[in-house]
Amino acid sequence: GFAGVNAAVIIGASTASASRPTVTFSATSAPDSHATAVLTAHVRGPRARADAVARIGARAARRLDDLCLYGVSAVDALLAEAGLTDEDLSAAPHGLVLGTALGCLESDHGFYMRELAPERYDSSPRLFAYTLPNIVLGEVAIRHRWGGENLVLSAGRVSGLTALLEASRRIETGAWARAVVLAVDATGPAAARLSDAARPMAAGWLLEARTVAEARGARIWGTVDGRVDRGAVRGLRAPAEVTTTVDPSASSPSPRPEPVAEVLGGAGVDELSALIAAGVSGRVAVRCPSGYGVRIDWSSALDGDRVGTSK
Repeated sequence: GFAGVNAAVIIGASTASASRPTVTFSATSAPDSHATAVLTAHVRGPRARADAVARIGARAARRLDDLCLYGVSAVDALLAEAGLTDEDLSAAPHGLVLGTALGCLESDHGFYMRELAPERYDSSPRLFAYTLPNIVLGEVAIRHRWGGENLVLSAGRVSGLTALLEASRRIETGAWARAVVLAVDATGPAAARLSDAARPMAAGWLLEARTVAEARGARIWGTVDGRVDRGAVRGLRAPAEVTTTVDPSASSPSPRPEPVAEVLGGAGVDELSALIAAGVSGRVAVRCPSGYGVRIDWSSALDGDRVGTSK
């Protein structure tokens, strides 16, 4: 694989003393140690390219590859659902997390095929920028002028739920006050070699420290907990086993996710979305044939009432 770092350094005369830049946050927005991570917004992103283009506009979509297009459009929908502006999210320590099974596979494939084309024998500088999976978070950060930490996780068919669990842990340890979490995969000729049924997917979640969510009067859907079952993360051809267990004390009927085409990195995402939307606590467990798996324990806030004072 290829990895690299690009940087620009500007050197000039200055009378200012050398110092490290500092970032400050208000006391009310700083994360607490051992904070509780709560879910304040969730979206199932566009299922077709045309829907993603319509969300962010044709001009903004023109230069993006499909992976970035689905990710950027999901974040736009997530912020709208949460009622947050770019400045609101930046007011507290935050992170961006992406879970993806295929990553930039389609852009890698397109870049390589262009180099192999006998009539061209050249590469595409425009496409080259999209041959790293973290470009998705880079495009999101550029669009919304966000800084902070970012993380890309590739864990096969449970990439999406692995990213959600990792973001929850970061908030619980006090590292972040907010986390934008994405589960995104783009499909094309390369993905078709893994599965004829594979389709693109995008989902997004906004997690916040409970104190931060309460301070802004956010709607709290519930809390996310769980664990990772260690095992080898390999193989996408065989489907993962997904089981959903509803809290026996729940008064609502067992939710059923909408039947969707196969999503390679999003196993369990629609099952979790069904629990969230129904206001029912429960567990979603996903296990891959390789032995790797993720268990998400979802505790619903049931009524989903707003807490604190609305903006």
